[in-house]
Amino acid sequence: MLSWQHAPSVPTVAFESIVQAAFESTNQPAHQQDAHLPTEHRSRALDKPNGPSIVPILASTTSSLSSAASSSSVDAGITDAKEASVDTRTQDELQAMDMELIQLRERCAANEAAWHDLQAACEDQRNVNRQQIEARSAVKMDDLRDVQQDVAIRHQTLDMLADASNNIAKLQDMCAKSSAHLMALAEEWESHRLPLVQELEAHAATQVHRVVRSGETLVEKQAQRHLLERKYDAMAKGINRSMYTLRIMDIIKQVHKQKADIQKVVKDIRSVHKQINVSSEKLKRSEAIVEERLFQAAKDDKLRPEKKKLYIECYRLFTTIRELFDQLIACVAEAGKRDNQCRDLEIWISQMAHHVNLTNLDRIHQDMTQVKHENQALMHEIQAISMATP
Repeated sequence: MLSWQHAPSVPTVAFESIVQAAFESTNQPAHQQDAHLPTEHRSRALDKPNGPSIVPILASTTSSLSSAASSSSVDAGITDAKEASVDTRTQDELQAMDMELIQLRERCAANEAAWHDLQAACEDQRNVNRQQIEARSAVKMDDLRDVQQDVAIRHQTLDMLADASNNIAKLQDMCAKSSAHLMALAEEWESHRLPLVQELEAHAATQVHRVVRSGETLVEKQAQRHLLERKYDAMAKGINRSMYTLRIMDIIKQVHKQKADIQKVVKDIRSVHKQINVSSEKLKRSEAIVEERLFQAAKDDKLRPEKKKLYIECYRLFTTIRELFDQLIACVAEAGKRDNQCRDLEIWISQMAHHVNLTNLDRIHQDMTQVKHENQALMHEIQAISMATP
């Protein structure tokens, strides 16, 4: 690339050459200068004065210099334009090469991904083929074992044909032993199966009983729920919270009072039991001593017969009294049990009375009146029959 400082060298050389040519032309004679002109031009030149004329020479020199400068500037512009076009074309080529490189990289990446996919597909196909081959080989091996077993059986059969009668007897013996072994195994299996079947049946019966009991419990819960719903519907809805609080406090006071009474009764019962135990121990010791004394006195031969009979009678009366007291204690215990049963029955009746609603109570009253009328009719019939019989 040319520099701007070297551009003026061309017009300078041209200017020097032009000036030198002008001076040489001025120093030549007129006839030498006009020798190359035609005849008419020579006559005109002869008419002019013979002195040197520098003005036209300078004018021509100036025009030559301007034309040389313009030509040099044009050459420099052309050179710069060429260089700019070369740079632009080089940049375009570089951009095109970059785009082509990017496309090549993308193609390379796509080809690499496709190669990996193809490799994975080949590996999968290889695994599938291996599995299929292994499965086929396993099937073929099973078939081969079956064929080998069949061939071995046929060989044994062919070997046994030489002595058929003895071998048939042996086979029959083996079949009999196998059947006996199978029968023994069946009996053993039955001995194991029956307890399991019984256990299974018992478990099934237990499950059925549990289901039935759950159904009964569900029915009872539903009846209790309906009863509570009816009670809730029958209750007054305008009762405020303070009334419920007062009732709850009264119930709590009654519960505390009942607990105190129960503790007092339990304490009294314990003291009574303690006194009873002490008295029973004393009574047992006294009975043992009295029985021993009476027995020794009745057994003594030194006493008179009348007195001995009295001691014997006392001993009998003593044993009778002890038996009567034992019976009395048993009666008292039985009476206590009956009282407890009566109390439990009364509590149960009170609970059932709370459970029974008004309609059922009316129906029960009607049934009771009907039963009473039937009883009165039966009593009249019995009285009539008794009066009719002599």
